[in-house]
Amino acid sequence: MAEEIQKIASRTTRIERFKFFSKFAKIVLIKGDWTQTMLQKIGLSVMIFTYLFAGVAHFLKRDYFLSLTPPFIPAPSAFVVLAGSVYIALAILLLFPKTRRAAFYAILLLLAIGIPLNLYMLSSATARGAIPREIILERIPFKALLMGWAFWLNWVERPKNRGRAGLTA
Repeated sequence: MAEEIQKIASRTTRIERFKFFSKFAKIVLIKGDWTQTMLQKIGLSVMIFTYLFAGVAHFLKRDYFLSLTPPFIPAPSAFVVLAGSVYIALAILLLFPKTRRAAFYAILLLLAIGIPLNLYMLSSATARGAIPREIILERIPFKALLMGWAFWLNWVERPKNRGRAGLTA
């Protein structure tokens, strides 16, 4: 296989380079479980970084997140600190296989709770603050996308020998 790749790589025309990359993609990406495993690892790594970054951002940009907090929250500052702490904790829980499933369910719950808060911000100019309405409108499908991402990573983490009821056989 390596000799074939070197032989193809030695050609210099654009068409031949395109053929090389398409053949390389067929060899590496299509055969075996390499892509699915790598895609899962990359997806999980990006998710861990995303939630860690979001948690730290709640502490560094506290005023920004305070402006996003709805007025019915009794202690907005404590709420922002709690939200940042939860995001950081979720990122840490995602690191370990034994706590990963619980972290995925917590992420799904957290994002599901966030959708009504975004709807509230959409309906209230004071809760929205200086944030344009279009950005709030974009957040709802973005949260749905994040939920799908967490659901997909949770699904691929499942053991292969599950029964219909979802219990380990």
